[in-house]
Amino acid sequence: MSLMKHKINLFYSPVPEGMLFPVCPQIVTVHDILPIVFPESYPRVQYYFRYILPLILIQSKAIIAISDNTKKDIESQFDIKNKPIHVVYQGYKKSIFNTRNKDRDREILQKYYLKPFILCVGETRPYKNIRRLMEAFSRVKLPNVELAIVGKLNKLDREIVDYPRHLGIGNRVKFLGFVPDESLAALYRSAIAFAFPSLYEGFGIPLLEAMACGCPVIASHVASIPEVCGDAAEYVDPWSVESIATGIYRVATDVSLRSTLREGGLERVKLFNTHRMFEEIIGILHRYSR
Repeated sequence: MSLMKHKINLFYSPVPEGMLFPVCPQIVTVHDILPIVFPESYPRVQYYFRYILPLILIQSKAIIAISDNTKKDIESQFDIKNKPIHVVYQGYKKSIFNTRNKDRDREILQKYYLKPFILCVGETRPYKNIRRLMEAFSRVKLPNVELAIVGKLNKLDREIVDYPRHLGIGNRVKFLGFVPDESLAALYRSAIAFAFPSLYEGFGIPLLEAMACGCPVIASHVASIPEVCGDAAEYVDPWSVESIATGIYRVATDVSLRSTLREGGLERVKLFNTHRMFEEIIGILHRYSR
């Protein structure tokens, strides 16, 4: 069944895909330009972003970006002129990621056999900067603290699981793989801090999840990350192992700082709401469907 047959007056794509030759007005969402910034992590998709997506965006009535940083990336990378780009922030699963649901946290944590730990969440693609994080962690004198890494192991860096042993901290780094949301919330609530040293992010939903669970955040000062965290994070230079190590040590050893970050995060996360996100998108669609 075609759009023309049913006389659709607007097509909306929540992903960076759309019609090259639109039969009706279209609005496309762009989350990030990762395949262009880190083409080695997206060897095939990079060509779509370089050669096809720009044509789709030119043919679109408007564009939705998930952060102001992504909007700037779209404008600079694709040379988009005189095209409305609306920024709509993302939300998170408030019913799961919060400070309330602590009843089963201890039971959930027992299966991971964790000591006091720093948490990191994200697939181990190179731009997630996990290797520098582990090197930084190896330099911090916190012998009774572990580093717990949640996320799928990426095939581009299969050897990453051996890197802690190379650094001499093989018994202090745990790769937990995929963790369901309920268990992940328990990890956020129980961690000393959440480390997010990414080299680039279009937004960073794990940041919202951590703040919503009252977990102090250590994060990169690049891309959209400061836009998400505001003043509620201990910022580090993701290219500097020493800076990451200093950030980890400061937060792990300073109770007052952790309390400040926790309170700031709980306040900051109130700005991000899934219901508001949908309302804003619907408002944009109504505006262009008239």
